[in-house]
This record gives sequence, structure tokens and C-alpha cells, in this order.
Amino acid sequence: MKKLRNDLLQSAIIGTEQRRDKALQELIRQQGKLDELRKKAARLAKRAARERAENTARLQELEQQPLPLDPATQSSLLTQPQMIDDNDPLDIPDWLLRRRADPQPTDQQVAEQIKTEQAERKRDKARVRIEKMKAKQRGDTRKMPLSGKDALKFIKGDA
Repeated sequence: MKKLRNDLLQSAIIGTEQRRDKALQELIRQQGKLDELRKKAARLAKRAARERAENTARLQELEQQPLPLDPATQSSLLTQPQMIDDNDPLDIPDWLLRRRADPQPTDQQVAEQIKTEQAERKRDKARVRIEKMKAKQRGDTRKMPLSGKDALKFIKGDA
């Protein structure tokens, strides 16, 4: 009996040690991944800082350089703006301009008609829904359909 118990304890110890070894291997692997990610983050931060410094240096150089404009353009920029000529051949033709036209009376009538049809449809749906609910409450939905002479009477309207 003691030998059996001792064997069970030994196998439990061996299983626990194996699980511990696997957990240690996983921790070592995760530590390696963590180190790689930290190095990658540092490289990216370093590159971003370097690019920011290069961009600011380029921006400062561009700010210091004057714009290459000829004297006629500079004088026209400093004077008051000229009025736009209506007969300019490079203007957009009138037929290409997008202008929002006011809705025509027929469009308004059609829109009102559509709205009234939608309202009617909504009222009809509500009426049918209410009729179905009342029929369920009365138990009419559970009744057997009419057949034979009763059906003929119902169709003719005698019922």
C-alpha cells in the first residue's frame, strides 16, 4: 500500500517538474520576444526623432530662402487685386456650372403625393396589425376554415 502511494507521489512530482520546465521554457521564449520588441521600439523612436530633425532643418532652410519671383509678379502681388474679367476665355462655361435650381412646383407636388401615399400605407399597416391582434385575442386565428355549404354561404354573404 505504501509502495503504491509512494509511486503515485513520485509520478505527481515528475509531472509537476515537467510542467515547471515547460513554463520556464515559455518564460524564456517570451523574454526573448520582449527584448526584441523593446529593441524595435527603440529603433523606431530613434528613426522618428532623426526624421523630425531632418524635416525641421529642411523647413528652416526653405524659410530662409526667398521665393524666386520676377519683379513684375512681386509688384502685382503687392498692389491691390485686379477685378476678374467676365469675358475671360478661360472661364468655365455656363452650361458646365453646377447651379442648384429651386424645386419646381411639380416636384413639390410629387413630393407631397409621395408623402401622402407613405402615410396611407403606414395607416393601413397599423390597421392590419391591430386587426390581427384582435383576431388573436378573440381566437379567430385558431378556428378551422369553413368548408362545404358553410363556405358557400360565407362567400355569398348569407352568413
